[in-house]
Amino acid sequence: MTVSGVDATRSLQLSGSRSRREKGDCDFGQFLEKELVQNADSDIGANTSPENEWSETTGPSEGVTMYTAPDGTVWTHYDIGAILTDHDKMVLGWPISPDDEQRGMIAGMVAMDRADGTLTGAISTDYILGNKLTGTVGLFERWPSGVIDGATLSDILSYL
Repeated sequence: MTVSGVDATRSLQLSGSRSRREKGDCDFGQFLEKELVQNADSDIGANTSPENEWSETTGPSEGVTMYTAPDGTVWTHYDIGAILTDHDKMVLGWPISPDDEQRGMIAGMVAMDRADGTLTGAISTDYILGNKLTGTVGLFERWPSGVIDGATLSDILSYL
Protein backbone atom coordinates (compact mmCIF):
# COMPACT_ATOMS: atom_id res chain seq x y z
CA MET A 1 0.00 0.00 0.00
CA THR A 2 1.36 3.42 -0.90
CA VAL A 3 0.28 6.65 0.72
CA SER A 4 1.43 9.63 -1.33
CA GLY A 5 4.74 8.04 -2.21
CA VAL A 6 5.55 6.38 1.15
CA ASP A 7 5.16 2.63 1.55
CA ALA A 8 2.59 2.43 4.35
CA THR A 9 3.35 -1.20 5.16
CA ARG A 10 6.97 -0.33 5.86
CA SER A 11 6.05 2.84 7.73
CA LEU A 12 3.63 1.04 10.03
CA GLN A 13 6.44 -1.27 11.07
CA LEU A 14 8.17 1.76 12.58
CA SER A 15 5.86 1.77 15.60
CA GLY A 16 8.17 -0.60 17.51
CA SER A 17 11.21 1.60 17.12
CA ARG A 18 12.26 4.96 18.46
CA SER A 19 11.45 8.04 16.39
CA ARG A 20 12.09 11.71 16.92
CA ARG A 21 9.90 14.45 15.48
CA GLU A 22 11.04 18.05 15.02
CA LYS A 23 7.71 19.53 16.15
CA GLY A 24 6.85 17.73 19.40
CA ASP A 25 7.17 14.13 20.45
CA CYS A 26 5.02 11.46 18.85
CA ASP A 27 5.67 7.98 17.52
CA PHE A 28 5.69 8.13 13.71
CA GLY A 29 4.25 4.63 13.25
CA GLN A 30 1.36 5.32 15.61
CA PHE A 31 0.70 8.68 13.95
CA LEU A 32 0.73 7.18 10.46
CA GLU A 33 -1.42 4.22 11.53
CA LYS A 34 -3.97 6.65 13.02
CA GLU A 35 -3.95 8.72 9.84
CA LEU A 36 -4.42 5.61 7.69
CA VAL A 37 -7.37 4.46 9.82
CA GLN A 38 -8.97 7.91 9.76
CA ASN A 39 -8.45 8.25 6.02
CA ALA A 40 -9.19 4.65 4.98
CA ASP A 41 -12.29 5.65 3.03
CA SER A 42 -10.90 8.89 1.66
CA ASP A 43 -8.89 9.53 -1.48
CA ILE A 44 -5.63 9.91 0.43
CA GLY A 45 -2.79 10.05 -2.05
CA ALA A 46 -5.11 10.84 -4.94
CA ASN A 47 -3.57 14.28 -5.32
CA THR A 48 0.04 13.41 -5.98
CA SER A 49 1.35 16.91 -6.59
CA PRO A 50 4.68 17.46 -4.78
CA GLU A 51 3.11 19.67 -2.11
CA ASN A 52 0.79 16.80 -1.08
CA GLU A 53 3.33 13.95 -0.93
CA TRP A 54 5.38 12.45 1.87
CA SER A 55 9.04 12.22 0.95
CA GLU A 56 11.62 9.80 2.33
CA THR A 57 15.34 10.51 2.47
CA THR A 58 18.32 8.75 3.97
CA GLY A 59 19.44 10.48 7.14
CA PRO A 60 22.88 11.80 8.00
CA SER A 61 24.11 8.41 9.24
CA GLU A 62 23.44 4.71 8.76
CA GLY A 63 20.18 3.55 10.28
CA VAL A 64 18.53 6.98 10.06
CA THR A 65 15.66 7.72 7.67
CA MET A 66 13.86 11.04 7.45
CA TYR A 67 10.27 11.52 6.32
CA THR A 68 8.84 14.91 5.38
CA ALA A 69 5.07 15.34 5.60
CA PRO A 70 3.15 17.50 3.13
CA ASP A 71 3.02 20.28 5.76
CA GLY A 72 6.83 20.29 6.05
CA THR A 73 7.02 18.45 9.38
CA VAL A 74 10.10 16.24 9.43
CA TRP A 75 9.98 12.84 11.16
CA THR A 76 13.24 11.01 11.86
CA HIS A 77 13.24 7.23 12.27
CA TYR A 78 16.18 5.63 14.09
CA ASP A 79 16.81 1.93 13.43
CA ILE A 80 18.31 1.28 16.85
CA GLY A 81 19.76 -2.14 15.98
CA ALA A 82 21.55 -0.73 12.92
CA ILE A 83 22.98 2.26 14.81
CA LEU A 84 24.24 0.63 18.02
CA THR A 85 27.77 -0.75 17.96
CA ASP A 86 28.55 -4.31 19.08
CA HIS A 87 29.90 -2.87 22.34
CA ASP A 88 26.68 -0.84 22.86
CA LYS A 89 24.62 -3.98 22.33
CA MET A 90 26.71 -5.93 24.84
CA VAL A 91 26.46 -3.18 27.49
CA LEU A 92 22.73 -2.64 26.98
CA GLY A 93 21.79 -6.32 26.63
CA TRP A 94 20.57 -6.04 23.03
CA PRO A 95 18.16 -7.23 21.79
CA ILE A 96 15.99 -5.73 24.50
CA SER A 97 12.73 -7.31 25.58
CA PRO A 98 9.67 -5.19 24.70
CA ASP A 99 8.77 -5.43 28.42
CA ASP A 100 12.00 -3.68 29.46
CA GLU A 101 10.99 -0.07 28.80
CA GLN A 102 13.90 1.43 30.73
CA ARG A 103 16.55 -0.35 28.68
CA GLY A 104 14.58 0.46 25.54
CA MET A 105 14.66 4.17 26.39
CA ILE A 106 18.38 4.00 27.10
CA ALA A 107 19.06 2.17 23.82
CA GLY A 108 17.01 4.78 21.94
CA MET A 109 18.97 7.65 23.49
CA VAL A 110 22.30 5.96 22.82
CA ALA A 111 21.28 5.40 19.18
CA MET A 112 20.17 9.02 18.75
CA ASP A 113 23.40 10.26 20.35
CA ARG A 114 25.42 8.05 18.00
CA ALA A 115 23.43 9.16 14.96
CA ASP A 116 23.88 12.88 15.64
CA GLY A 117 27.55 12.56 16.66
CA THR A 118 27.08 13.33 20.37
CA LEU A 119 28.47 9.89 21.25
CA THR A 120 31.62 8.71 19.54
CA GLY A 121 33.72 5.85 20.78
CA ALA A 122 32.68 3.36 23.44
CA ILE A 123 29.97 3.95 26.03
CA SER A 124 31.74 5.02 29.21
CA THR A 125 30.84 5.67 32.82
CA ASP A 126 31.19 9.40 32.06
CA TYR A 127 28.69 9.07 29.22
CA ILE A 128 26.18 7.24 31.45
CA LEU A 129 26.62 9.20 34.72
CA GLY A 130 28.25 12.45 33.59
CA ASN A 131 31.46 14.06 34.77
CA LYS A 132 31.44 17.56 36.28
CA LEU A 133 35.23 17.89 35.90
CA THR A 134 35.06 17.47 32.11
CA GLY A 135 31.65 19.11 31.70
CA THR A 136 30.08 15.89 30.41
CA VAL A 137 26.32 15.72 30.96
CA GLY A 138 25.47 12.08 31.54
CA LEU A 139 22.71 10.13 29.88
CA PHE A 140 21.24 9.42 33.32
CA GLU A 141 21.20 13.16 34.11
CA ARG A 142 18.98 13.92 31.13
CA TRP A 143 15.97 12.11 32.61
CA PRO A 144 13.84 13.17 35.56
CA SER A 145 14.62 11.42 38.82
CA GLY A 146 13.15 7.93 39.07
CA VAL A 147 12.70 7.26 35.35
CA ILE A 148 15.61 4.81 35.32
CA ASP A 149 15.84 2.66 38.44
CA GLY A 150 19.05 1.91 40.27
CA ALA A 151 19.03 -1.80 39.40
CA THR A 152 18.95 -1.12 35.65
CA LEU A 153 21.64 1.53 35.98
CA SER A 154 23.85 -0.74 38.11
CA ASP A 155 23.47 -3.60 35.64
CA ILE A 156 24.51 -1.43 32.70
CA LEU A 157 27.45 0.02 34.62
CA SER A 158 28.64 -3.50 35.51
CA TYR A 159 29.48 -4.05 31.81
CA LEU A 160 31.76 -1.01 31.61
